[in-house]
Amino acid sequence: MSQSLAKECNELKERYDTCFLKWYSEKYLRGISTTDNNECAGLFKEYSKCLHVALKERGIDKLVEEAREDNKENDAALLGKKKSGYITARWDLVTRLYELAIFAWDYGVVSRAAKGFAALTLVFVLIFIPVERLATLESNLGPEFRLENN
Repeated sequence: MSQSLAKECNELKERYDTCFLKWYSEKYLRGISTTDNNECAGLFKEYSKCLHVALKERGIDKLVEEAREDNKENDAALLGKKKSGYITARWDLVTRLYELAIFAWDYGVVSRAAKGFAALTLVFVLIFIPVERLATLESNLGPEFRLENN
């Protein structure tokens, strides 16, 4: 199992992942338990709280709330149909979203992407555009500049 990206939440994540995988494989998939009777819910709440604090400290909580707001209609539609396993799967996805947001923040993913884009733009402007212009000029030369007429 992977570590939590908020180091202070590693132990809670490990306990939740272990509980969830055991419950899912031994009970849920065999029809012994339902998503309404998930014994790992308490562990998930603890882990979720820990991640929420880490997100708030890093200022990422607003991004997560915006993502949730954008998908509110989809969530309402799925929850209204009471799809089996949806809530459990959503728990896991929310946890992964928290971890991804923390990872992106800690490792400067956005700033790295912006730097890469700037570098590629510079290469394009300094190399590809001049070469294209030169090729266009060369192909449009009149017959007086061609080798056959010498």
